[in-house]
Amino acid sequence: MPVSYANLVTLCRLLLFFAFAGALISGQHAATLIFFLIAWALDGIDGYLARYFKQASVFGSYFDKVVDRVLLIGAVLLLIATRLVTPWAVLLLTKDIVALPALVKRARSPHNTIDVGWTGKFMTLVQGASIVWLLLELPHATALISLVAVLGALVGGNYLLKTYQVTPKLSTGV
Repeated sequence: MPVSYANLVTLCRLLLFFAFAGALISGQHAATLIFFLIAWALDGIDGYLARYFKQASVFGSYFDKVVDRVLLIGAVLLLIATRLVTPWAVLLLTKDIVALPALVKRARSPHNTIDVGWTGKFMTLVQGASIVWLLLELPHATALISLVAVLGALVGGNYLLKTYQVTPKLSTGV
């Protein structure tokens, strides 16, 4: 693993996920919330550090995206498994489920740019905020899950369309 400030922050996020999981399983709900909030907040810092110190790398980009998925998907599945949230919370992951074929195709491409753009970043923010909402046991969780599922389907579907878009060949007039 190339050592950079950004990759170290991403590694810390991964370690915080394991601390989150341990706290969740042992019933330490305050620690669970704190570990998730810190890991989630650090997501915006690793990319900034990579750009600021000119340490951006293909590995770092993939590492960040993998840790994002581990954090979000892992948190939702663990919350469901520990029965702290309804199984319907899996719908918070709609964007990731819908976009998965596109991510696989782009990862296999020699021009593998896996950039979900601002809409993907926005959805990651919304997913994280939704997990915090559920951890705090705030009202209207079902409405929130439904809204995030619809937004996730739109964002994931858009990503699929961009990935599988067929570029028309231009006629040379010959």
